[in-house]
Amino acid sequence: MSHPHSTAPWRRAAAVLASASLLALAGCASTTGNSSASDGDIVDGGTLNIAFSYTKGCIDPAQTGFLEDRILASWLVDSLTSQDPDTGEILPWLASSWTVSDDATSFTFTLEDGVTFSDGETFDADAVKTAFDAIWNLGNVGAQAYGYLTGYTGTTVIDESTVQIDFSAPNAQFLQATSTPALGILSPDSYEKTAEERCAGDYSGSGLYTLDSYTADEGASLSRREDYAWAAGSVENTGAAHIANVELTYVPEYSVIVGDLTSGQIDVAWPRNALTAENQELITAAGGSILERELPGLTSVAVPNVTDGRVLSDLRLRQALVKAIDRTEIANTVYFEGYPTPTSVLSSTTPSFFSDEDAYAYDPDGAKALIEEAGYTLGSDGYYEKDGQRLTIDWLLWADIESDTTLVLIQDQLKEIGIDLEIESLDSASATAAVAAGDFDVAGTALTRAEPNILRDLFDTAVLSPSSVGYYSQSVETATELSALLEESVSETDTTTRSATFEEIQQLFNDQVVAFSVNSRLQTIGVAENVHGIAYAAENYTVLNDAWIDAD
Repeated sequence: MSHPHSTAPWRRAAAVLASASLLALAGCASTTGNSSASDGDIVDGGTLNIAFSYTKGCIDPAQTGFLEDRILASWLVDSLTSQDPDTGEILPWLASSWTVSDDATSFTFTLEDGVTFSDGETFDADAVKTAFDAIWNLGNVGAQAYGYLTGYTGTTVIDESTVQIDFSAPNAQFLQATSTPALGILSPDSYEKTAEERCAGDYSGSGLYTLDSYTADEGASLSRREDYAWAAGSVENTGAAHIANVELTYVPEYSVIVGDLTSGQIDVAWPRNALTAENQELITAAGGSILERELPGLTSVAVPNVTDGRVLSDLRLRQALVKAIDRTEIANTVYFEGYPTPTSVLSSTTPSFFSDEDAYAYDPDGAKALIEEAGYTLGSDGYYEKDGQRLTIDWLLWADIESDTTLVLIQDQLKEIGIDLEIESLDSASATAAVAAGDFDVAGTALTRAEPNILRDLFDTAVLSPSSVGYYSQSVETATELSALLEESVSETDTTTRSATFEEIQQLFNDQVVAFSVNSRLQTIGVAENVHGIAYAAENYTVLNDAWIDAD
């Protein structure tokens, strides 16, 4: 099981604990949305000090699947396209325009002129071909980037400013993939380095900043490119960065990272898990703000095992489970008043998100009716039973990745309904083995991507292996229907038609309970009072093009 880009579902649930008191004490004025305040006259220069709490120690964007490392890479490396974080629209960047074949197997890009890499090499069609061939040749070493290139047959140089990228089968999601750091373009000479050298930052990009130094687990120093003039279409500042230098450190202790922010030692505190209410209150009391945005992609979802012999092979029991969970109580207790509650397996920041509040309504009486319809009766101990067997659900927890905070609350909620929830806490190796053997009733997962095709990656049984949680989530009939819809989606290039298909897919998820959301995933970072214009990209990377620091 993997969780690229961000944290595991239940772990994030624990991290946002107690944020309610923050909003009550600090008020809405201290919290911002997608970007930090940018009032006043822009100041040029200065050093931005950012602290993350986590790193995997690899900053080659094609090789790392972890958000913090990709954020650093995104300041050094540009991509062919960009994506509007509000609309999901794909916008120009290193490619000024593109065309897509009707069958979504061929993508032709016209490239920007005048772009150079930080090592002096010219960005052109040959550089794009070198990059995509190299990413494809990484194979599973670059698992996420490799997945974006499924069916890749090669890149053809039409002329120095035009490339054609081809696939053996429809791959409509590829266009959005070209907006991600995973498919960012390094200089041709960079691919002469080993994969390990690139992981350590030994490469050149065409990005807003250049890397002066990088030490895994310690930090990095960056300097702006003074000649930068080819910014993404999703930002306002098309030239060099306003901020001259960036200093990045890794501070795992939350109390320390917040103390560093409030004391002025750093300007941005970005812990892997969301800031607690108390820590947010400290930041806002010091004049800072909280930048927040729901992570796009999959919410924190529960995936049932519906294979024969498992308790949740009965659709009525799956439907009862969805009705028995009070997501508002989870939001208000584990998170805070006003924390978003999910209404789909996709988050609200994901293109083609379809909201179905009725499907996620808390309905304990309806849950009990479904359980009784499935042949269960309420025993004297308060639990439902059938043929002498208690209605028990085994929920698998990755103990070294996830927190049980939300699950304990769900356990209490289900007990009130008459369902016995057993939390099976295993280390990752044991949990992975349990999944591969189909030895679980429910397991959680989450994945971040601003593209609804994420559902195909995790739930299309036509391409999944038995080691994938989603492999066990559908009956044969549902799997056939879902695979056909997902095949439609990957073949469709018209945005409206594709969105309609994904609406149908999300409805199928609800009707058959292929998977269901337990909670939303909200990301928060603390920003100092004198820092302006920091924004979230579509996939929650940090965008610095429009950022500036008030010297006062």
